[in-house]
Amino acid sequence: MVGVLIASSGKDAIKKAAETRPDLVLMAIVLEGDMDGIAAAEQIRARFDIR
Repeated sequence: MVGVLIASSGKDAIKKAAETRPDLVLMAIVLEGDMDGIAAAEQIRARFDIR
């Protein structure tokens, strides 16, 4: 299935990755909140092995 989910914060991106287990994540560097896209992407990769 092909779909697009958009998250405005790193915390939201991690939550959506946990819920949907996507095959691919594209991440912006600048996000709302305390976590930038680099930190969010690192956590998603470490937790869910999503590239």
